Amino acid sequence: MTQTYTSIICQRRAPILIVALAFLLITKASSASDARQLVEQLGLAEVATTLDNADVDRCLGGSSTDRAAVDLREQALLSCLGLHGDAKQIQAEWDRHPVYSLLADAGEPNWLQDDRPTVEEFEERLIAVIDASLSTGYNISPLSAWPLFDPERTVIYGHTNRQHVRQLLALLQTEGLQPRIDLIQKKSSFVFRDSWGEPSRPLRQLSNGKRVASGIEFDVLLEFDSTDDIQKFATLVTRYAKKDEEDESGLLVGSYWQPFYRTLIPYEGAHEIAVILITYQGYRANLTSLPDEAVTKLEQLRQLYPDWQVEPVRVWVNPGFFRFLHGDYR
Repeated sequence: MTQTYTSIICQRRAPILIVALAFLLITKASSASDARQLVEQLGLAEVATTLDNADVDRCLGGSSTDRAAVDLREQALLSCLGLHGDAKQIQAEWDRHPVYSLLADAGEPNWLQDDRPTVEEFEERLIAVIDASLSTGYNISPLSAWPLFDPERTVIYGHTNRQHVRQLLALLQTEGLQPRIDLIQKKSSFVFRDSWGEPSRPLRQLSNGKRVASGIEFDVLLEFDSTDDIQKFATLVTRYAKKDEEDESGLLVGSYWQPFYRTLIPYEGAHEIAVILITYQGYRANLTSLPDEAVTKLEQLRQLYPDWQVEPVRVWVNPGFFRFLHGDYR
């Protein structure tokens, strides 16, 4: 049978096309491997594991046709974060990225170094409040540190692990959420519960028998575009930033048994509590309370220290922290 010119050309091109396709897949596989190593170096490997096909398509644009052959999640994550170029360029961009630079460890805050006597005096009074069983803990920060965010669109997320929060913010970006962010360092003390096991460092023993742990923590303020975004945020935290089992996989680094975040407006699944704000000498302490106990505590605090300015605020917290207030660490 006589072959046509077209069939001869197609036969000759077939091996070339196969080699080209193989080369393309090898190149993409190599790029994926490089991206995976780079994402690990940036401390974002756990975030990449959260991406599904829809996230990858959104971050890279369009629909990938060779995802079965090559895992593109790390490349998609870098793209979503606006990190492009070779490894050196990406590392330099990440060092300047707001997610990283805002959360760089600055050590002990300046206000604590510069005004330590005032802060320590305030703390000793607050320790007396814990000793009197009026609170299980407190946070102190300067009044001047709080930014002017829209209270109805803002979530306050407390944590101690900066890598965890970097990963959480990166996760939000892969989901199309880019809130305005700010960070407030705070001095925190809280009752250490026996059910938590042995502490990693010596604790202060109070006259009531309770032990108190102290340290520098921080609140991350996230001002979202809408209240709907707050609901999306809550869903993501429950899925990727809350531990339910001892060695649970698929979570962000440093996830808590009971995360703590609060808003000034209710959202689905949230529980109302009271935050008691205590102002003294340019500083503010936050104490949490169940709503039905807040009025009594306010009266007792005002009697204990009449020079304090004490104010209750209604807030809504995630279910995990609400259970924590009732004594459930999980």
